[in-house]
Amino acid sequence: MTPLEYTVAPSVLQAVWLLLVAVLWIGYFFLEGFDYGVGMLLGFFTKDEKERRLLVNTIGPVWDGNEVWLLTAGGAMFAAFPGWYATLFSALYLPLLLVLLGLILRGVAFEYRGKQPHQAWKRRWDLAAAVGSFLPALVFGVGFANLLGGLVLEPRKTGLGTTVPLLAGGFVQRFFMLFLPFALLGGVLFVALFLTHGAVFAALKTKGDIHARLERFAVKSGLVTVVLLLVFVVWGNLHPVLPGQSGALRGVAWVVGLRRWCSSVVRSTWRGWGERGGRSSGRASGRCSWSSCSSATSTRVSASTTPRPCLPASRST
Repeated sequence: MTPLEYTVAPSVLQAVWLLLVAVLWIGYFFLEGFDYGVGMLLGFFTKDEKERRLLVNTIGPVWDGNEVWLLTAGGAMFAAFPGWYATLFSALYLPLLLVLLGLILRGVAFEYRGKQPHQAWKRRWDLAAAVGSFLPALVFGVGFANLLGGLVLEPRKTGLGTTVPLLAGGFVQRFFMLFLPFALLGGVLFVALFLTHGAVFAALKTKGDIHARLERFAVKSGLVTVVLLLVFVVWGNLHPVLPGQSGALRGVAWVVGLRRWCSSVVRSTWRGWGERGGRSSGRASGRCSWSSCSSATSTRVSASTTPRPCLPASRST
């Protein structure tokens, strides 16, 4: 029996640790996301050194402290789930190395940009900070998309005679297998999301012309992020990411759930405006939207865990 086939029932302590690890990763992306966004804005958004200095000052007191969330999340994974940690960090070794190089480049850029008064010196380090912020954002998105789509693992013998799960294929093949079109879409989505996050944060910390420009940029990049998210969700649910996967049943579940959601929202809104003059339509719409989303989720789960699509017995009109 290989480690890939060995399973045990989870304990309460494991569930608690999994929740803690999730909180740490969420906290990292929530707090470090605007750092990446502001860093990328240094590469193309600013007009002069004064604006670049303003952007750097917005994250200056917090950018290095926010990285502690990443270290704590990795340490918690190593302490609570060593098998998960070993498999993940071995399978994604090269992408995580790119993340590490980006973090080092960004940290050095922020520390060294003020060592010389020359504008060319500062501009080079600002570009380095932009690259160092872009790399982790892109690779984290690629990794998220790969985890969502699934990674092909196979048991491999080590020099000590033990068996460990690693990515299938050769060394070069394993690296490029992680950068399939769906994974690259996830990377672009994360880049757009962090740019929006950084623009919103920087707009809250600035005034004047740069504040207005940041607000306009945040609106535009937010719309692009929403479009990319819709494409990402549709692609991930209608198109098989890995060979041998079938997206047809998930597609049926999404179509059925979307139809039920639209019909319930229209019906509840019409009833609310007709009966109470529109004052309670928002609450009625919210209740029906939540219930229909729940039913859509349950439909998707049943469709993805059974050999054929299970359509709901009741029909929505």
